[in-house]
Amino acid sequence: MTLLRRQLDSVARAHRCLSLQILRGEQRLPWIGFRQLDRPAAEAFHRSYVANDSLFNYPNLFAATEFLKPKGDGGVRRFHFLEWHARVLYYSVGYFVLELTDGWASVVRPIARRNKIETYYGARVRFDDPGRSEIHYQRDYQLFTGGIRRFLRRRVQEGHTVALLHMDVQDFFNSISHATLVEVIAQQALPAARLRMQYDSAAKSTLRDILALVMGAPSGLPLSRHNIVSNLLADFYMWPVDRYVNQLQLEAPGEVRFSRYVDDMFLMRSFPMLRRSESIGEEMYRACTRLGSEMALKLGLSLNPLKTRLNVCSSEDDLDGLIEKSRLVSFYEPLPEDDNEPPRNALVRALKIVEELQATFAREGTVPPMQVNDDLALKRVFHNAVVQYARSPVARAAIGRAFTGFNPTLLPRAMKPLLFLISQVPGALRRLYDYTVEALSSDEPPLVSLHLAELLMLLPEYGGELRGSVEAAARNGSSPNLRLLSRLVVPEPPAAATYLPLSPGEGASAAFYQVRRAIICERFGEYNVAFNHLLNAFHEQCFVLDPNAGERKNYNRTSVANWLQSLVGLDDVALAISAFDRRNSNEISHPGRQGLEVRAVDEPEYRMYRRRLARLLVRVHSAI
Repeated sequence: MTLLRRQLDSVARAHRCLSLQILRGEQRLPWIGFRQLDRPAAEAFHRSYVANDSLFNYPNLFAATEFLKPKGDGGVRRFHFLEWHARVLYYSVGYFVLELTDGWASVVRPIARRNKIETYYGARVRFDDPGRSEIHYQRDYQLFTGGIRRFLRRRVQEGHTVALLHMDVQDFFNSISHATLVEVIAQQALPAARLRMQYDSAAKSTLRDILALVMGAPSGLPLSRHNIVSNLLADFYMWPVDRYVNQLQLEAPGEVRFSRYVDDMFLMRSFPMLRRSESIGEEMYRACTRLGSEMALKLGLSLNPLKTRLNVCSSEDDLDGLIEKSRLVSFYEPLPEDDNEPPRNALVRALKIVEELQATFAREGTVPPMQVNDDLALKRVFHNAVVQYARSPVARAAIGRAFTGFNPTLLPRAMKPLLFLISQVPGALRRLYDYTVEALSSDEPPLVSLHLAELLMLLPEYGGELRGSVEAAARNGSSPNLRLLSRLVVPEPPAAATYLPLSPGEGASAAFYQVRRAIICERFGEYNVAFNHLLNAFHEQCFVLDPNAGERKNYNRTSVANWLQSLVGLDDVALAISAFDRRNSNEISHPGRQGLEVRAVDEPEYRMYRRRLARLLVRVHSAI
């Protein structure tokens, strides 16, 4: 675990410069957010949790809670809430990988760009000047979409037909194999960097174990707000795809461009104007099939057929329609002639969209998905000048008129900008609080209502109006969303309950290592092996605590039983003897011995032993 020591210092430096955030508002949960992590604090963190593998003994502190977030028209997306300790460790992994691959990236990425391969992950972290780093995705996404638009428009204006193949990976973040990831990272590190940063088999094993601890499985990366590390690691994971696309380009005549934003991929190719569309389609789909096969073979990924589509454009009219349909519109920026656009104009435009939404809903009972330009125009209300203007009496009066009789069913269309506008009108905000209180009182509050309650509780104008309703809902429900929401009401950190109640001291690192292996085997579903490591940890702890232990090699089951009988009851001693007998008669511990049981330890038996051995150690500590 020592390979992460220097990265904790890098994280400390970056946290101060980048002001990294997590899901919920730090102003209400200061213990959850990125606390100041200076070098002494980073060293203490490393000493307390990392150096001896003890972090695996605190599963509540190094946890990622999965919850659901509303998406579009009734869809949901799985997100993860990382506890503070897990977040620090996870970002340490990200910075370690970033430094490990820095030399390789500085050489290879310019070559890829010259070959018309552009990749983005939503941030630009700079070790040389952290203050100039970009950690919000907007800038990278502007470059991504802007490059695609410019290529398409230039080739069409030059008299070519252009084909645009849009590909997306199915369940991408959840499908990333940790075993494959650590090997792909090795391919993107120069030999000198691998040697300097000791990126060997032990380091790969450590990274795999940390990711398995966070995700609870040997695959997947956590998704959360402002989580640049998952995007970074996912970007590295897709490197074999970029390399294969380069081979495709060498085989194909004509100008080709490949743009990728994590797993959102656009393969573009220009053709002579007279080339038949049918012929173009056949060639592009052959490339798609080959690329999909390579992804499945090398990375275990599958293209999403619902999001894979081909468009062929031969005129600027075709192109304009494609840009809108494919959401290749960049984030809202005033037109050149509107550089000094008054904030009033931006607000009026947003309120007009709100009125049109309400009118369509009143007339038809539904509204189609919001147009890209309308969505971006609504987000304009978050610009500083517009925010200041929206708080003026004149603006608040206009907002109040626009939201008269507003139906909260429309909120999911653009929840954050609509909620900001509503928050400027006390009457409309009170009505929304009443609506949310009623929704929370149901037996199973809708997911969108839980998300709305969270956003309301983070408003500067919030005065505790939802506290009682959230507390009641949390008492009556058990969903992760409700538990996280209740922590905005009662901001208590997670209990530092241990996997096993181990005492630090000489020899404790051996017990912590056994806990680490037990937890990883759990994540892989290997409960027979996990049981061996569990009992090894118990054995090591007894050796550390027993004042008459003697030499380790002679400290066996009989030694443990003799020591325990002076501290605990006969049932506890019998439990320990039973556990040792179960391990010693199992072929995992003693392969090849005659007369062994062939029945493996299954999950229920394993969890029974883990629970009872933990309680036994608690009683031992109390008796010492």
